Amino acid sequence: TLLSTTPEKSQPAVAMAVFSALRALLLNVKFHYIDNTAQEPCFLNICIAEQASGKTALRPPTRAILHTIEEEDEESRRQDAEWRDQCATLSANAERPKRPTSPIRIVQADMTSPALVTLMRRAAGYSLYTYGEELEKLMRLQGASEIIRSAFDCEDYGQERVGANAVSDVVRLKWSIVYATTPATAQRILAKEVNNGTLTRLALSTIQTDEDDWGEETPTY
Repeated sequence: TLLSTTPEKSQPAVAMAVFSALRALLLNVKFHYIDNTAQEPCFLNICIAEQASGKTALRPPTRAILHTIEEEDEESRRQDAEWRDQCATLSANAERPKRPTSPIRIVQADMTSPALVTLMRRAAGYSLYTYGEELEKLMRLQGASEIIRSAFDCEDYGQERVGANAVSDVVRLKWSIVYATTPATAQRILAKEVNNGTLTRLALSTIQTDEDDWGEETPTY
């Protein structure tokens, strides 16, 4: 059903990518891994293909899956905007209203580490999700390699701070992503991630643009 409107050449990549979006619908669902551990899943998908190869096909099915969550996030962002507007009108000594706690689960990679922790706490056990077409933004996130490894292993992540207004919290990191990029960009950005365990946690796919390069017929399982 999810691949019914996807061009054939893009179907393998889309079939992998949709699991990141489906992950956002699960709450406290664990799978038994080969080492006999029970763990919640994490899908970190990066589609690496040439420009104009059809990477935009990844977007429609994931948006269909996340439609309800997008609507809920829109309302949560509206509440956050109202809260910021209220705080902006108050004097420095005035007591600020409490920040909204409703979840925002479809997030941008262009954020700070404290923002990631805060959003993860507000998600109330659900996974965060990010779709992006600029891999640079993901890797510019402070501690991006550590965050990728922690998300894949569903480990604790956070920071300790002593300031009254600083974010001091530790959360169980649950974050799945879908990114589309070109081979040159992927090689440049991921070159430093080969030996630290980051690359092995990424699910990489591509899209063949030339039928002569397909080889035998794509197997169906």
